[in-house]
Parts: sequence; structure tokens; C-alpha cells
Amino acid sequence: MKLHSLLIAALVLCILTVFLYWSNRHKPADDTAKISADAPPPILKLDQSAITKLELKKKDSDPVVLAKTSSGDWQITGPKPMRADQSAVTGLVSTVSSLNSERVVEDKATDLQAFGLDQPLLEVDVTEKNKSQKLLLGADTPASSGVYAMLTGDPRLFTVASYTKTSLDKSLNDLRDKR
Repeated sequence: MKLHSLLIAALVLCILTVFLYWSNRHKPADDTAKISADAPPPILKLDQSAITKLELKKKDSDPVVLAKTSSGDWQITGPKPMRADQSAVTGLVSTVSSLNSERVVEDKATDLQAFGLDQPLLEVDVTEKNKSQKLLLGADTPASSGVYAMLTGDPRLFTVASYTKTSLDKSLNDLRDKR
């Protein structure tokens, strides 16, 4: 009797395993389309190697200007020329080149003051070989988990993760070569 019950339980387990395996491999195509349609849009998608200049402008401080030399190294050119910490600048370039939003707050933002973007806390000017783009970072979201962001020339208002602001909010001292 016990052997009979054990065989039935093993058979049920095998049937459930096959069903789970089959159902996970054969997901409907519309689920994947829905997930990608609900994904927040990227703010910036740039080729890291094409970025030639970065300018970080903070409220009440001199802008920090970084330029790529002909050898491919980064150099601080403003407020005073000095060597740049290559790994710190590479991290900055990596963050700005593939900047994703958490969500779109408004498709056509009109009241920028409400989001701290009329006088942004941080502006990041990114120059590629033939074009320049300006990212504006404003006030924190009410839950403080994100920051309001906007790209000049794009009417949409986004939120980005607060760590994005931390990654981009670098001072001259953070970016200079300390060796």
C-alpha cells in the first residue's frame, strides 16, 4: 500500500514539474511586449567614446570643465587646468552616457519651478563630436527616492534615481588626480 501511494505521489510530482517547465518556456508574446512598453524611456543614450567634453555646473560654484585630449585621456580645463582622475571621470561618463529614467512625470512640463528646474541644482553639459546636450537635475521627489530631471530641448519631465544625482554631482576635488 505504501509503495502504491509513493508511486502516485512521484507521478504527480513529475507531471507538475513538466507543466511548470513547459509553462515557463512558452510565455505569451504579448507579456514581453507589455513589459517593454511599460519600461521608462532612456533620457540619454550616447556612445562613451564619442563624448569629448563634460561641464558640471552647480549652484553657487564655478563650473568644472573636463575635456578629452587627443590621446584619449581626460583633463580638467576649468576653473583651472589640472590632471583628472581617469577612473572618476570614466564613472561620470558611464553614468551620463546611459542615463535611464524611473518614470515620465509630465510629457510637456510647464511649471519648472515646482520641480526645482527653473534654477537647477546641477547642470551637466555633454558634448559629443558634433552636438551638445544639457541635462538638468532639480529638486528631490517628495519620497526622496528620486530627483526631477530634464533634457533641454525635450519637453518631457523625468525622475531619475537619487544615486544618479550622487554619481553626477562631483566637485573639482572629486575629479582631480590626487597623485
